[in-house]
Amino acid sequence: MFWEKVNALYDKMRGVTTVSLPFLGFGLIRRWYALLASLGVESSTALLPLPTISINSFTECAFLFVLIVLAKRYAPLYRRGAFVAGSAIALSLGSLLVLLGSFWEPVPAFIVLGEILVAAGFTTLFVVWLELYGCIEPTKIALAYAASFVVCSIVWETLQQFSAPSAATIVCLVPFASIALLIAGFRTIPATHVPKSDARQPSLRPLWRLIAWVAALSFAFGIADSVTSSIIQAPSYFGRLLPNLIILIGVMFFKSIFDLGVIYRITLPLVIVGFLNLLLATDNLDIAQFFLSAGSESFLALAFIIACSSAYRRRFSAAYICAIVFATHALFIRIGQSAGSAVHYVNLFDQGLEYAAIAVLGTLIFSASIVVFREKDFYLQWGAAGTSPKAATEESRLRDSIARFSSINKLSAREEGIALLMAQGKTNQEIASELFIAPGTVRTHVSRIYAKLDVHSREEFIEVLEKNSAV
Repeated sequence: MFWEKVNALYDKMRGVTTVSLPFLGFGLIRRWYALLASLGVESSTALLPLPTISINSFTECAFLFVLIVLAKRYAPLYRRGAFVAGSAIALSLGSLLVLLGSFWEPVPAFIVLGEILVAAGFTTLFVVWLELYGCIEPTKIALAYAASFVVCSIVWETLQQFSAPSAATIVCLVPFASIALLIAGFRTIPATHVPKSDARQPSLRPLWRLIAWVAALSFAFGIADSVTSSIIQAPSYFGRLLPNLIILIGVMFFKSIFDLGVIYRITLPLVIVGFLNLLLATDNLDIAQFFLSAGSESFLALAFIIACSSAYRRRFSAAYICAIVFATHALFIRIGQSAGSAVHYVNLFDQGLEYAAIAVLGTLIFSASIVVFREKDFYLQWGAAGTSPKAATEESRLRDSIARFSSINKLSAREEGIALLMAQGKTNQEIASELFIAPGTVRTHVSRIYAKLDVHSREEFIEVLEKNSAV
C-alpha cells in the first residue's frame, strides 16, 4: 500500500510543468533596484528639481524608448553580442559606483553616474530576458516568470546577510552570471522557435487595448505610490510575492483548472481592496500597500506574459512589444506618482480628504481600464498581430466574422476564442498551448460549441462558419 501511494505521487509529479534551470536566471536581475535598496543604497531623488523623479527613473524611461527603436530595427537583440555584454558591464559598473557612493563617503557624482549606467544596463537585460521567454510556450513563460521572482527573493535575502564589501563584490558579478544563464537558455531553444533576424515586427494596431490597459493601470498605481510610498517595504514585497506564488502553484499543480484568466480576474478585487483601505484606514497604509502591490504585480506579470506569448505564437522577437509594455508602464507610473505628489504639495485638503481623493481617482481610472481591455479581448486580441499587413488584415476580418458568429450563436468569451483558433485550423493541443489551458478543457469547450451549433465535426463547424460569413 505504501509503495503504491509513493508510485502514484511520483506519477503525479511527472506530470508537473517544469522549466529548465537557466530560465530562472532572469531572477538574478529582475528587481535590481530593490536589491540595491535592500543594501542601503542612497537615492538621487534630491539631486533633481522634480519631486518623485530620480535619475534612474528618468534614465530608465529614456533608455526604454531607445530600446524600442533598436528592437524595431535590430531585433532579435540577443544576437547583438557586444550590445548584451555591454549592458552587463554597465549594470555591474553602475552598481559598483552607486554602492561606493553610498557605503563609504557619499559622492553625488558617483551615485548619479552609477544610476545612469544601472538604468541602461538593467532595462536592456530585462528586455533581452523577455525576448528569451518569447521563445518558449505560454505555460512555461508563466512558470519561468513567476519562478524568477522566487529566485529574486532568495538572492535579495541572501545578499543582506553579507558584509558591505562582500555584497558589493557579489552584486558586481551577478549580471555576468545572468548573461551566462541567458546564453544557456537560448542554447536550449529549438532552432524553429528562435526569432530570425529578418522577421517582421508586429503591427501594434491589434495590441492597442493591451497598451492602453497598461498605461491606465500604471497611472493608477503611480497615484497610489505617491501615498503608500514606492519604497520597497515588507507589505509591498509580500504583496508582489502573492500573484507570483498563485501563478507558480497554479501552473505546476493545477494546470487542468488554472489559466491566466484567473490572474486577470483577481487583479480587480486586489486593487479595489487596496484603494478602499487607502480610503478608510489613512493611519495604517500597510494593508493598502500589500493589496495595491499585489494588484500591480498581477497586471504587470499578465502584460509581459501576454506579450511574450504573442511573440511565441507569431515567431517574432518579443523584445519590441515587451520594450513598449515596459516603457509604457515606466512612463505612466512616474506620471501617476507626480500627479499624486502634486495633490500633496498643493495641500488643498487635509490628509484624510487627500487620501480619499486619490483613492477615488485611482479606482475610477482602474475601472475604466477594465472596459478598455476586457476579458473577451484577453482571449481574442492579445495574439492577433500578424507577421505582415496582409496577414493582419485577414486575421482582423476573421475575428470580426467570428465575433458576429459568436453573438448569433451565444458563444461565451472563451468559446469565441477557441472558435477563432479552430477557424485558423489549430488542433486541440495547439489551442491548449496558445490559450494556456489543459487539452481536456479545450475538448470540453469544443463539445459545447458543437452542441450550440448542432454539428459533430470540424468539417461541419467550418461549413456552418462559412455559411454565416457568406450571409
